[in-house]
Amino acid sequence: MEPEPAGAQQLVEAMQGQAFTISATTDLGGAVRGADIVCCATSTHRPLIKGEWLQEGTHLDLVGSTHADQRECDNEVISQARLFLDSYDTTPTTAGELKEPLADGVLSLQDIASDLAELCQGDRAGRRFYEQITLFKSTGTALADLAAAGHVYLRV
Repeated sequence: MEPEPAGAQQLVEAMQGQAFTISATTDLGGAVRGADIVCCATSTHRPLIKGEWLQEGTHLDLVGSTHADQRECDNEVISQARLFLDSYDTTPTTAGELKEPLADGVLSLQDIASDLAELCQGDRAGRRFYEQITLFKSTGTALADLAAAGHVYLRV
């Protein structure tokens, strides 16, 4: 899937005047290099985010590509980031970002720092130092859907 600059520009125009800065670009590498937080929600089958683009202290959210044959980042990202995931039970076996590096020996299950429950309960540490690159991989959970629905319901 190719980027759609017109749609991105429409989003930028709709979001102007918010308490943050927003802009559109077709230079993905440049955008990632300049970002503190990168959120990726695609259904790509080939890695879009490259480890060489990540700066010290970057946090990467990968919430798309929920199937074993889909990947939003390359192995370099996986090997350099402190890794968090939504569920130990399903994410390593269903997410291409983890399944392929596990099969290739780039990643072991012991390299996973925490799942979301442990992190939120304070049972495991998050980022250990400011310069650390962190990554959260989600394949979706019913609890997340329920929380979002509850939030919307209470706001209406």
